[in-house]
Parts: sequence; C-alpha cells; structure tokens
Amino acid sequence: KLLHKDYEKIDMLLVIGTSLSVAPISEIVQYFPAHISRILINREPVSPRKQSNRPWSGFNVEMLGFCDTVISSLVVELGWSKLPCFVEGDGKLSEHTNSRTTSGNPRFVFEGGREGSAKETSQKEFTVEFVCDGCGNKLKPNEKRTCCRVCWDYDLCPKCAASGDAGNRHIKSFGNKHIVDVLKDSV
Repeated sequence: KLLHKDYEKIDMLLVIGTSLSVAPISEIVQYFPAHISRILINREPVSPRKQSNRPWSGFNVEMLGFCDTVISSLVVELGWSKLPCFVEGDGKLSEHTNSRTTSGNPRFVFEGGREGSAKETSQKEFTVEFVCDGCGNKLKPNEKRTCCRVCWDYDLCPKCAASGDAGNRHIKSFGNKHIVDVLKDSV
C-alpha cells in the first residue's frame, strides 16, 4: 500500500529468492523507473512477465546461488560485521564462485547457483488469471484491464473501469492517490 511513497525515494531494488511468476509481486520489478538499479539474488536467473507498457532490460547484477550464501558473502565483502541471522558458515566466497558477464550485465555464480537464461528458467508454463474487483467476473485472456499502480492488487474489466463507480470506491481507500494503468492484456 505504500509503494507509491517508495517510488519517489528508491535508489536500488533488491529482488531476493523469487520466481517472479505471481502477480502483483512480479509487476513491482518493472514498476520503478529504468534508472533504478535492480539486483537479483536467486538460485537461478528470472525475469518478470512481459508487460506491453513497461520495457524490461534485465537486472543490473545477478547473484545466483543459495540466498544465505550470497548475502553472507556480501556481508564479508562489504566489511560489515556478520549478521546475527547467519549462524552457519564463515561467509567467505566459495572457490566455486565465479563471475561472468551476460548480456552486458555482471553475473556472479555462488554455491547452489543454476545458470541458464532467464527465459529458460523463469518462463515455465503457468497461467495467470485476473478477476475484476468491480463485478467479480474473470477477465478473458488478452482482455484489457485497468490496474492500480499504488496497491498492485486492484484490477477492473473495461466495463467496470468505464463506469467509474468501482474505481472511485478504491480511490477513496488510498487517500485519492490511486494511479491506474490500462494494460494491454490480462495474461
């Protein structure tokens, strides 16, 4: 609900341990402006679902491996004291850790990391369905929908969006800071 406040303040986005296959979380990665650095810490490369109105150029840095191992290594490399939540391991870089550049962006592979393209690993077969929050009807594949950029969990079919009634109820619950995008398709 506070995503719109973060929009003005954010300077980096860390994405840790996700498949990016479930909305609304998968949409947040593309929500922020392109100049915001995006760092992925995950076992395998992933990318968000393609959205027609939002360009995606990939993560600025990919750190592939067990998330605890990657974070622990970052703590050591940054010269910080070890975080209390990490009780195992010494946080040292594994000899299996290596780095390479992929699509112009650095990729670091740690223990447990699975290489491959984001398309190979994250575009597995899944179906995304949207239900109109105004009338409760399921949206048809490729049907336009109106989506709230403030809460990322409010979708309207074209009919309800045109009526304005359902959207107005939602606007009031967010202090009139409701921002909508009309998305080309619902899947």
